[in-house]
Amino acid sequence: MIRFIASDIDGTLVPDGGTNINPELFDLIHQLKKKGIYFAAASGRQYGSVSKLFAPVKDDIFFIVENGALIRTASEKIVSVPMKKEYVHQIIQEARQIPNCESLLCMEDISLVESRDQKFIDFLRYGYNNDIGQVKDLLAVDGTVLKVSLYNENDAESCIGHMIEPWNRVLKATLAGKQWVDFMDPSVNKGAALSYLQQYLNVEPEETMVFGDQLNDIEMMKQAKYSFAVATAREETKQAASAICGSYKEDGVIQILRNLVGKLSDF
Repeated sequence: MIRFIASDIDGTLVPDGGTNINPELFDLIHQLKKKGIYFAAASGRQYGSVSKLFAPVKDDIFFIVENGALIRTASEKIVSVPMKKEYVHQIIQEARQIPNCESLLCMEDISLVESRDQKFIDFLRYGYNNDIGQVKDLLAVDGTVLKVSLYNENDAESCIGHMIEPWNRVLKATLAGKQWVDFMDPSVNKGAALSYLQQYLNVEPEETMVFGDQLNDIEMMKQAKYSFAVATAREETKQAASAICGSYKEDGVIQILRNLVGKLSDF
């Protein structure tokens, strides 16, 4: 029996940077909760962005955000995993040498930029609904950093992707969509966060269903018996999944959950 469902957001439930989810999902989450089934929104986004996106059900779900560096509910933090400051500084310095590359410093309650590109800042603030702060120098920031995200408007893999392999020797570096490359503590990924919540909730992988589309969803799929890659997912993600469902344009995740709720209602 399914007892826990986790879903990626960008590219899975909405287009990258989307801010509108089909409201039927919220109704399904409420119905699942009545059946004793937990739901987690699992994303590379910050908590503020995801909580706004899931506002109608934010008190009823778990949040795996910053690619798993922060796990929480609407009322309390469960666990967070910070990065070493020396690595944060090295990544920022390296990113400054890459043309058309923007840096985002992700903390528990806010994300910081040193960019003066208003289009980029507006994209974060009004596209992702992020809580954004501007500073003169990211290297001067004092505080706990959960994740560093590097952005290229057109193609992060070709522009920034060369950083992934060398940094994966000391950190977790991953492509997080067409425009983003993320860097976290080496213990951090969505799969590790899902495993933590499974233990926290006393749920087995055999009782877990997940949905995703990107490379940063693969570890999560390995933690669930029922794993779905959306039709528009990367080939690597499709290969890691146990099944394929429709894309966000077809409300693929909602279709699966609708069928699940229907089957549960028969008992």
